[in-house]
Amino acid sequence: MTTTLDAHERTTVADLVRVALAKYQPRAYQISVNDDGIIKDDDWYHILVTTPHHERDRDFYDALVKAEADLERSAGGQVHYLLVPVLG
Repeated sequence: MTTTLDAHERTTVADLVRVALAKYQPRAYQISVNDDGIIKDDDWYHILVTTPHHERDRDFYDALVKAEADLERSAGGQVHYLLVPVLG
């Protein structure tokens, strides 16, 4: 079941994702989190992420995978995070 998040929960989740991504940001560009692009479906958060000029290279996908793994570990497997790339 998809639930609507309040502003506080969206901000909290977005900040967690930003912290997780900070360690893995590519050198040539920055991956951004869309605060309004977060939905919760049962125990999954789907978070929209974008890059300038729609960059999609190995560094981009590596950063997403590593950040998702960190988020999952920090949640103890209780909550799952899926970083979803979208065009700006």
